[in-house]
Amino acid sequence: MRPIVLDVLDALPEIAMMAYDRHLDVIGSTRKAQALHPIYLPGTNIARFAYLGAETNRDLQDWEHKADLIASALRSSLNRHPEDNIFLDLVGELTARSDVFARSWALNIDHAGQAAVLIRHPEAGELRLNQHELPLGGGSEDTLVVWTGADESSASKLAHLVG
Repeated sequence: MRPIVLDVLDALPEIAMMAYDRHLDVIGSTRKAQALHPIYLPGTNIARFAYLGAETNRDLQDWEHKADLIASALRSSLNRHPEDNIFLDLVGELTARSDVFARSWALNIDHAGQAAVLIRHPEAGELRLNQHELPLGGGSEDTLVVWTGADESSASKLAHLVG
């Protein structure tokens, strides 16, 4: 990770945000994002965790939408790097082990970079969040994700999460 990205994450620990690379590996996150959900811990592969992890909130009403967004982000990156064996291996693993991934992958939707998501937090309960994805540029394909409350209650709950 570029030092400036780490500096931004370290300087703003009270904002829920994380950065991921072109393989959807979390490369850095604030304490607030880590408190939000374990998927945002550095070193986690977002796609593998979402489709195969035990802590994914698959029972939330927006789970299929989230699954579609993750598959779309993976496809978008793969389209820019079709020779990347890491992608090919990941897509093969997820296709073989997750019917949800196979369905989402087959939809071939376009990832828009902004979404509303639901997260169930063990203490704060259900949070409705706006998810904003910002390319970090500078020759990298890293992306910064920032979450804000989609409603007053979720904003308050997010503000009071201890990171």
